[in-house]
Amino acid sequence: MEAVIVLSVHLLFVILFFVLSYKDLVTNSRLMLALVVFIPFVGTITFLVMEYFLRVHVKKARSIFSFIKDKADKNEIMVKDDNFSDYSTLRSNNISSDDAIPLEDALVMDDRQMRRHVMLDVLMDSSGNHAHSAIINKARLNDDVEVVHYATTATIQITDDFEKKLINLAKKYKEAKGEERFSVLDEYINTLEIYLNTGILQGNNLRIHQETYNQLLAERSNNLNDIEDYEKLANSYIKMGQFNLAEIIINEMVELWPNSEHTWLTQIRFLTTLKRGNELHELITRIKNGSFYKSKKLQEIIEFWDY
Repeated sequence: MEAVIVLSVHLLFVILFFVLSYKDLVTNSRLMLALVVFIPFVGTITFLVMEYFLRVHVKKARSIFSFIKDKADKNEIMVKDDNFSDYSTLRSNNISSDDAIPLEDALVMDDRQMRRHVMLDVLMDSSGNHAHSAIINKARLNDDVEVVHYATTATIQITDDFEKKLINLAKKYKEAKGEERFSVLDEYINTLEIYLNTGILQGNNLRIHQETYNQLLAERSNNLNDIEDYEKLANSYIKMGQFNLAEIIINEMVELWPNSEHTWLTQIRFLTTLKRGNELHELITRIKNGSFYKSKKLQEIIEFWDY
């Protein structure tokens, strides 16, 4: 009887944490749910402790971000250590950003000081273009705790900026008419595309934005009949696992642009995702024997799959 009670309580904890995770109400990675599932009670306690420390880190990161923003607005450069790194010297001498160390390269360097200065520079960037969003998101997995703090802070700010912009665009799109509606639609789609490609979005929020993106792409493709929109829409459906809808779009592409590279590549991606080997082999053979232009990229794909 006691074993049944213990097992029941454990299952309740498992269900509770899965619900909280998939509603994005916890900071922990979903991989950590394995602790809760396979290590009764102790795993739950460990999960809660890690959640507490992660939330403390986020709170600290927010404070760091506020501090940096205040100093950036006053054009002050404050460094705890009197020994400036080469990167700080570049900044103080107004060297072009093209000559500075790229963020992606800095994050894999052994020099922790350099990594932190590069992340600080990104946080102080007030341009709002979020060119490094995807890399910043990956930086949250860095082995340097301070870099993780900065990356988490930047991610919070990026998310806030995108969400505010999308709310404004949704309102503008609803109210726009005529040619203005198409202009707003383009901006709306481009903003969503950039946001989705950052990798920041997860769970239910990701699905909602992805569905909005699909609806807008479908509307634009119906009006403009652009093959690139069809390709993006098909790939988005594939990514979401909506294969029936993806196949409908691909069939339309085959009918409208039978010998286009966009069509071939989308078909190949679809068939490889579904592991339909025989159909893929037939398709590769048709492309290989076809008397139309094949780009270097398409030729490499043909060589890879030709067996």
